[in-house]
Amino acid sequence: MDTTTAARTGARQSIVSLLLALTVLELFTVISISGQDLANNLIFLLRAQSNGYVVLLLLLLFTVTFFLGRQAGKDILLKGKNPVATGIKYALITSGVAWVYLLVIMSIIHLPEAVWNSILQAQTMLTLAIIIAWVFTARKIKATA
Repeated sequence: MDTTTAARTGARQSIVSLLLALTVLELFTVISISGQDLANNLIFLLRAQSNGYVVLLLLLLFTVTFFLGRQAGKDILLKGKNPVATGIKYALITSGVAWVYLLVIMSIIHLPEAVWNSILQAQTMLTLAIIIAWVFTARKIKATA
């Protein structure tokens, strides 16, 4: 397998896995917040997701995942590195980027503490989704070899 194919495989698998993990996370969020009024909660969730800061975070996550996925493909398929260790390594890097972004946003925007607590809970769930996505990605990359 050549370098281009390995990089393309890693990028494709990582983007698909992240998209799947974020979709499951959104469905979990919808189910957990939907009480008696599902329509209002869906409108609230869509409004929150269309926030510029959230869109920028998602764009940042997919960009980082694309480039790290290319590297993960090369590491696993060409260098023969352990897929689980590689997945965890890139999961920590991707999560670190998300946490740094959150810290920058927290220093810029001044919101009440209760709002930040909710954002921190969402960020923690996002970190778990990223870790699961990367471990799944690494195993999928290895399976294509």
